[in-house]
Amino acid sequence: MTSRVSAPGSKSPFDKLPTELKEFIWQYSMPEHVPEIAILPAGLRPITPLGPRPDDSAEHSLVIKTAYPVGMHVCREWRVFAMARTAFRYSQFAMMDVPTRPFRPDLDILYIPALVSNPVWFSNDSRCEAVHHIAMQSETFLNYGARSLALMTYFRNMDTLTIILPASVGRHPLKTTFPAPRTRCRLRQIDNPALNDIDTLAVIQDCGQGNEPQEQEAKVSAFLHWVEMVVQRTAQYLQATRERDPNELVEAKQSRLRRPFRAFAQTFVEYRYRNGTAHWEETPGGMP
Repeated sequence: MTSRVSAPGSKSPFDKLPTELKEFIWQYSMPEHVPEIAILPAGLRPITPLGPRPDDSAEHSLVIKTAYPVGMHVCREWRVFAMARTAFRYSQFAMMDVPTRPFRPDLDILYIPALVSNPVWFSNDSRCEAVHHIAMQSETFLNYGARSLALMTYFRNMDTLTIILPASVGRHPLKTTFPAPRTRCRLRQIDNPALNDIDTLAVIQDCGQGNEPQEQEAKVSAFLHWVEMVVQRTAQYLQATRERDPNELVEAKQSRLRRPFRAFAQTFVEYRYRNGTAHWEETPGGMP
């Protein structure tokens, strides 16, 4: 019986392939783009239609933290190929360079953080209209989304709005705020059973006046239905009061009017690597 193990110093069949074919195979090992979350810095200045300014550089653009390509852990040749096709940025939290990619407004989720005294406003330009997926906490939506009409004024092509809750279980006041994770994170959708079970998950609205606090619990599904109604009616209002553009194509107008919209409830999950195993872990921060 002959052994299939290559002798020391001998080349494997893969090493004998042409470079072009090996690069074609290596490309399959590169991670595909999946929906990720980009956290808008709290101190980011408003986007204005005044054109680029001196600090409008790549260092100030939104980036997505991604996974390390698998090829980086195979051998030197694979590592060189993977690193040449991966952008890295230094992370102060990790104290090392981490892989990143540019924010994709058609795929990724733009998270607008809770801002108490310095809300981030956007101008109505192509950068805002290109974003299709928005995420924010309930407090941010109540203060800067529903009341000011800012959400649909600037993000006219929004397909989904995610309300981020502190945890997938518990009772969460709508005015509660919490910090976003500093490590690599994603959003995990809360299952429908929990959305409709007030004993498992509920939102709390302060309905009191003056010195008489009064709390009212509601299912998260009911709150999301209200969010969808607010956004849809706001879009209808903006469409009705919008100046007619004679240059707009009929097909584009009809497509915009038929654009579907959904509201979701999700939680932050952080990337964890323990004992040789990687997983995503929820870090609850709400009320028990």
